[in-house]
Amino acid sequence: MKTIVRFGIISLIVATLAPRMMAQVAATPDPGVRQDSVIIFSTPRPLIETEEPLSARRNSWGFSASISDFGFGAGMYYKHLLARNLSAGVTLDIGGAKGSKEFASESELKVNRIYVMPLIVNLQYRVLADVLSEGLRPYLTVGAGPSIVMATNAQEDFFTSFGNAAFTTTVGGYFGFGANFGLDPKTNFGASLRYYIIPYDRGIESTRGRFLTDFNGVSLTVTYGFNW
Repeated sequence: MKTIVRFGIISLIVATLAPRMMAQVAATPDPGVRQDSVIIFSTPRPLIETEEPLSARRNSWGFSASISDFGFGAGMYYKHLLARNLSAGVTLDIGGAKGSKEFASESELKVNRIYVMPLIVNLQYRVLADVLSEGLRPYLTVGAGPSIVMATNAQEDFFTSFGNAAFTTTVGGYFGFGANFGLDPKTNFGASLRYYIIPYDRGIESTRGRFLTDFNGVSLTVTYGFNW
């Protein structure tokens, strides 16, 4: 009986240790069997592409849409990056103008349709560049330049009146702030709030007996363009 117990214990120990002992013995390769080789395939391009920095494309042009005290407007812009935080550019906008109380009475007689086209050379200075991410790039802006004032006879048909349009010029400018959004180096999307200062001392009659002597006001502008 004791012999059987001893034999059983020994057998159990051997059965337990045998797999571990055999796992540590390296197998001898059979010379008659062809061994597999390891083939490493390389990707034709990097798995992680290096992002193009936004400053790599220093020029931008595009279109703008705006809303102001006078109504809706549209325009174009061009911008060139001078330094990391400084840009210079040109904006050309066109929008209608009217008196602040033009629609106060139905008895008012419209005399001229007035359109203002400021051509502004501006500077943009980016702020908080080291605090905010590249996806949000706020800036301050200021600019000045000539403004073209076009007037058409309001008593004539809308399209035919442009044949007799009168043009005058004045000077003006704006200051404000805005921001550009996104990380795509190929496109540019932004919004700005500007205050235009455009004096017009000679005055122009908008409705009977009411003259506009300036085209000052706030404009909310949205831009979309392309970088290169």
